[in-house]
Amino acid sequence: MQRRSLITVWAVVGMAALSGCAAPAPRGLTDADRAAFAAGADSMAAAANSGNIDAWGTYLTSSVEQLPPNGDAVVGREAVLAVLKSFPPMSGVRFIQDEVDGSADIAYIKGRYEMTLNPPGAPPIVDRGKYLEIWRKQPDGRWLLDRDMYSSSLPLPQPTP
Repeated sequence: MQRRSLITVWAVVGMAALSGCAAPAPRGLTDADRAAFAAGADSMAAAANSGNIDAWGTYLTSSVEQLPPNGDAVVGREAVLAVLKSFPPMSGVRFIQDEVDGSADIAYIKGRYEMTLNPPGAPPIVDRGKYLEIWRKQPDGRWLLDRDMYSSSLPLPQPTP
């Protein structure tokens, strides 16, 4: 009888220990999160194509950092918007999200972009490249872009002799 009680005690202790080792619930991105990223990309492209750069700002954290090629980091929503507003008018802006992953409150997106810059009085400049973004979920549930790094995939123009 004493042996049976001891086995029962060890069985209960073992089950309690094992239940504490259960894997945590997955914290990955939901379909709604992924849809929010796709909608954000489409809205930012539409903002650029229409010249409404301020609408782009609704997708940026106040402390966003943009890491452009061949330049220093641009820090803060207003500074990033100022850089975007300094570009010539844009058309054909498109973002292609190749990889989206993350957890419940932080995500990254690796993708490609296409765009045409239309400087007044000059021929259009067609560009395509790649980007890597970090998005953070806000307390109100919205996802905002917090870090943005991009570069052209086109070779640099050759200097004229």
